[in-house]
This record gives sequence, C-alpha cells and structure tokens, in this order.
Amino acid sequence: MPPRTARLSAALLTAAFAAAVVTGCAGIPAPAPTETHQGEATVSPETVTGAVAAADPRITDVISVQVVQSGLARIMNVAVAVSGDEPVSTETVVNIAATALEHAKSDVQYIVLFVRDDDDTSVLLDLTDAAAGLPPEVDYRVTDGSLEIIGANAAELRGR
Repeated sequence: MPPRTARLSAALLTAAFAAAVVTGCAGIPAPAPTETHQGEATVSPETVTGAVAAADPRITDVISVQVVQSGLARIMNVAVAVSGDEPVSTETVVNIAATALEHAKSDVQYIVLFVRDDDDTSVLLDLTDAAAGLPPEVDYRVTDGSLEIIGANAAELRGR
C-alpha cells in the first residue's frame, strides 16, 4: 500500500473509532440502573405485591410485579387475577394502579396493568370500560389485554 493511502486509511479508521466512542457506539454497555444514588433498591416487589393484594376485594392473586427500565423511563408491569363475573371496574383499576405507585420506592413513569380471570389465568380481561372512567387528566392507552397508564400519578388516579 502506498504511504499516502496507508496514512489516509489510518486517519479514516481513527476518525471512525473516535466517532463511535463519542456517540456511545463503542460496544461498552451502560450498566442498568437497579439502585438509586443512595444505594436503595428502586422497587421492593414484596412490598408492592402485598399492598396490591390488599388494595381491592376482587383481587385473588398478584401474579407478578416487575419494573423495567426503558430509556429514561421506569415501567411497572402489574399482573393480577380477580374474581367475579362482572367487568373490571374503574375503581378496581384505580385501586391496583394507585396502590402499586404509592408503594414503589422510586418514580415510575408508566404502569401497565394485566388483569386475568382467577378461574382461568390464561384469559386477559378487557379493561376498556374501566379505563374510560379514569379521571380526565390521566393519560392511558388500552391495548389487547392491558391498560397502560402514561405519566402515572397516584394522586391523579385517585382524583386528588
């Protein structure tokens, strides 16, 4: 390789490497935030699970509570089983979501609720009517089998 071509190739390679480092594409993953800066866990699933279990008389089981980091947002997924043949009420949805948020040890920006029939937990219940009764300041989206509450705030959910 002629000296000029070698220098040009080396310069381009160095520039590409520097760009990758500056833009964060160097292949070094950032650690997932699992603790606050004080070293305290961000969520205690046992605390949230127990509180949600006692939040509404229709809840027969808290199947799971999980918090995941998505970009800068923390998303709490809560899955419960409920008894009864009647549709899930707004009151039940508010009790579940607000209680979960109140017992999280740190901010959660989104909460996703999955409500299942306790007779057959493979069946996800429709939360469309329950979501329609949420206070107007609550942003939400109903998907097939879940209710996503965006910018979750327990006080707004409870109408305070």
